[in-house]
Amino acid sequence: MRDRVIRAVTTAAMLTCLTGAACRPGADGKNGADVPQRDIQTVQEANIPTLMVLDGVVGVAIGELDDHTPCIVIYVSEMTDTLRSALPKTLEGHPVRVEVSGEIRPLGR
Repeated sequence: MRDRVIRAVTTAAMLTCLTGAACRPGADGKNGADVPQRDIQTVQEANIPTLMVLDGVVGVAIGELDDHTPCIVIYVSEMTDTLRSALPKTLEGHPVRVEVSGEIRPLGR
């Protein structure tokens, strides 16, 4: 259990560094604004390996928020405090939505 917590915290720190390093001030004049520099599919694909190593993450996809804004969806088997603190709110300026999906298994098994 301790190793999982350490891995989750380390991964969260890495995600914070990666997403923060990729953000630049936007043309809207906001200094340090979290403005996307890469398209959402590229960001999603680049972050799948880092997200999928977190215990409880069962999938990553592109979806949308209630207002139809594109977002990166992270599916989790169940929400835990450790997972909640490890998951990003944005990835390179793109919003993240977390959905509790339960376990995901192939059909027929």
